[in-house]
Amino acid sequence: MLDSKIVDFAKRLIQADTKKRQRPFFDKLSQNEQELQLRGNFPDSSSRGKRRIRIIFTEELENRASVIWESLQRAHKALGSQLTDTLACDLKKEATQFLSETKKKLLEFMIKRPYFAKDDTANSTLDSAKNDACEKIDIEIDLYVNSLTNKPAETEQENKAINKPNGESHKIFGDKFEVWGLSINYKNSWHKIKNWPCVARGIKKIRKLFRR
Repeated sequence: MLDSKIVDFAKRLIQADTKKRQRPFFDKLSQNEQELQLRGNFPDSSSRGKRRIRIIFTEELENRASVIWESLQRAHKALGSQLTDTLACDLKKEATQFLSETKKKLLEFMIKRPYFAKDDTANSTLDSAKNDACEKIDIEIDLYVNSLTNKPAETEQENKAINKPNGESHKIFGDKFEVWGLSINYKNSWHKIKNWPCVARGIKKIRKLFRR
């Protein structure tokens, strides 16, 4: 079961985004209805017109589904990214719950349109869109949880590389020093290029650095 704080923050994010999306959605819907009415016979006998409106509702559900997953993921990351054996199932359960609530609200608004009041396709249209969205979110959740599972091993390797002791990063053997497996004879190099003062001073600084 997900931490209640994660669910609460996700819910607030979803509500905030839904509120922001309402006006553009209503405007798009009204604009399409007006265009269809101007063409005549809508909504009484225009199956093509109804199909166009169904697509608008379907796209809105898909957009809100993306918001649901993004909000859940954001809340989970922000509050510690707890990794449990049931994390994938818990995220899927919450996502499905949010999607069901979203579908219900859209359906209630959809059947308020006179031309969908007695049309059974309204419910089946949104059901199909919800199922498709659930399937997509399930894949996203599996990918997310797998990335969390692999993250500790990668982080451990990165930490080892960052915190690698100096003795492993570079070693000095007589007149040679080794940097990440590359052996350099600084003494011979020094004699070959000592005629160039600027370069020589630079090599001298490097030699002093590795003698510390």
